[in-house]
Amino acid sequence: MNADELKKLTTEALNQLSAALEQGHSENLTALLKTIARFHRYSLHNVCLIVSQRPEATRVAGFHTWRKFGRFVRKGEKGIAIMAPITARKDADAADNESKTVVGFRAAYVFDVLSRDSAS
Repeated sequence: MNADELKKLTTEALNQLSAALEQGHSENLTALLKTIARFHRYSLHNVCLIVSQRPEATRVAGFHTWRKFGRFVRKGEKGIAIMAPITARKDADAADNESKTVVGFRAAYVFDVLSRDSAS
C-alpha cells in the first residue's frame, strides 16, 4: 500500500463513522473510542487504519519493537499498514534531534500480537 491508498482508506473509514453517527448509531463511535484507548500512542488516522484492516487487533508494534521484547514475527505474516513520518534535518550541520522536521509520510507495517491464523 502506498501513502495515497492509506489516506483514501482513512477518509472512507471516517466518512462511514460520520454517516453512522448522523443516523444515530453510536456503537461505531464507542468501538472507535475503545480502540483509541488501546492504541493511545498512535494518531487518529493510524488508529482508523488499524481498525479498518484488522478490527480484532489488540496490541501492535513494528518488527524491530517485537524483537526488542523477545518476540518474533512469523515469516509470511501480513502486516497492518500505517502512516509513518519521514523526517529530515532542517540544518545540515546540526546534529541534535530538535533540528528535524517532518517532510512527508510513507507506509510502514506493524504486526498484531495475535495473528489472524491463531485468533481463529
